[in-house]
Amino acid sequence: MFSNILSYPSLVASSRLSENEFCRTLLAERNFRFPSLEELICALQSEAGHVEDWLKYSEDRRMTPAFYLRKKGASFEVGYRSKSEIEKVGVYDDAGFACALFIKLKLEHRFLILSAHDER
Repeated sequence: MFSNILSYPSLVASSRLSENEFCRTLLAERNFRFPSLEELICALQSEAGHVEDWLKYSEDRRMTPAFYLRKKGASFEVGYRSKSEIEKVGVYDDAGFACALFIKLKLEHRFLILSAHDER
């Protein structure tokens, strides 16, 4: 369905493209439509292995400003790290939901910025 979005962390790591170039490729493949939160949740719940990849991806990219996903005990925290503070979006028991929310915040935001920039 949208396996390139679910597999984004490993695909970016193995690609010779920058993250922005890779996102532009995904945008074109998806006809500039990002999956809904519900679509992402369903896909992640049926393919739970992707959650670990997204956790590692988030951990490896400790830059600011940026959205983040991290495991906190048995829960999953989604938030936004700015240069001056960390804002929690929420803490969730459902790994699929937390990861889908992170993907939506992280990638859809980037897709929107790239789309707006490319339209100029």
